[in-house]
Amino acid sequence: MALGFGPTRGACDTAARGGQARRFAAQRSVARRFVARRSVARGFSPARNGNSVCIVAGMRPRRPHRLCGLPYTGYQRYSLTLCVDGRQRVFIERHVAERAVLQLRQSAAKHAFAIAAYCFMPDHVHLLVYGTSPDASLTAFVAHFKQMTGFAYRQATGQLLWQEGYHDRVLRNEEQTETIVRYILGNPVRAGLTREWGEYEYAGSDLFDYRRA
Repeated sequence: MALGFGPTRGACDTAARGGQARRFAAQRSVARRFVARRSVARGFSPARNGNSVCIVAGMRPRRPHRLCGLPYTGYQRYSLTLCVDGRQRVFIERHVAERAVLQLRQSAAKHAFAIAAYCFMPDHVHLLVYGTSPDASLTAFVAHFKQMTGFAYRQATGQLLWQEGYHDRVLRNEEQTETIVRYILGNPVRAGLTREWGEYEYAGSDLFDYRRA
């Protein structure tokens, strides 16, 4: 069933969380162990509660190419940037941003990913995600998220939501998680959208208590 972009309803959020709570908790536990093995994030502690490159407006981008021979599956860390079609500032609308965050968590749970950091800027999205099973597929996860949000947005507005493709980077072992998380969560401050960390409604982490950093 397509995710709607109407006013937020508590029943919808409760049902989505309740139906996936056990699976998400297990995936988050796996991701935390993976983080501990790959990179100790100083200044961050595991969360206690729950759960940039864009094309100039008017230009039609080419689809970013995936790296040949690289398996986008398994216990990998990925830094991603997804851009809104035509650089439209769609995520300044509360109901659009809130529903997109909800769908992000649903798609991550469905495809065995944990969300280390996310930030929905007005016209693009930054993500740091972890595969939590040997079969976790980045391409399937992102395709599902974009398809569900894009379909619902087009049904509501008649417009495209996303630019074709997305930009990804597989993190190397020596790259610290903390550095990427800080960059992603610091975007709203650098852009002048908020003055302090933790104030921006559409940025956060499902693995770290970033407010203690």
